[in-house]
Amino acid sequence: MTKYQRGELMEGWNDCPDIMLQSNSSSASVGSRSKRRTPRAFSANSSQSSVSQEPVVVARVFTADELRQAKKDAEDYVDSGSFKPEEKTFVVDRLINVFDTLEEKHQQFVAKIVDGLLKKQTKPAQLKTEVLAYMMANSGVSSWAVGLRKFVEMQ
Repeated sequence: MTKYQRGELMEGWNDCPDIMLQSNSSSASVGSRSKRRTPRAFSANSSQSSVSQEPVVVARVFTADELRQAKKDAEDYVDSGSFKPEEKTFVVDRLINVFDTLEEKHQQFVAKIVDGLLKKQTKPAQLKTEVLAYMMANSGVSSWAVGLRKFVEMQ
């Protein structure tokens, strides 16, 4: 049996100096670990919870006319802006041209982002974070969502 297997102390090239071991010996030893537990935020059988009761904001549902208007607003914004031609082409090809082929829920999301960006209701950095989170949560959206992300970054 080796010293390591028996649990004996060994000096090695990667050991801390003895000074550090002496000053931290009480907190570093395995036997002196604290038995303290972290409090739970919510308990199923408790009458009160520490979870805040914030009002739930219901997402706006866009009508078919509003979805068409959001697409037109995005087109107008890209056409009228002083952006690089390759950025315009990228957004038009990846997002605007495929908007009509997207599922309803994806069109709703795009309209929400376009509406928030053009009406300046939300900061572009927050919208970009929302787009990235949407891309991670939904499979098969990266083909058009990168165009949406670029649209937000063009702000």
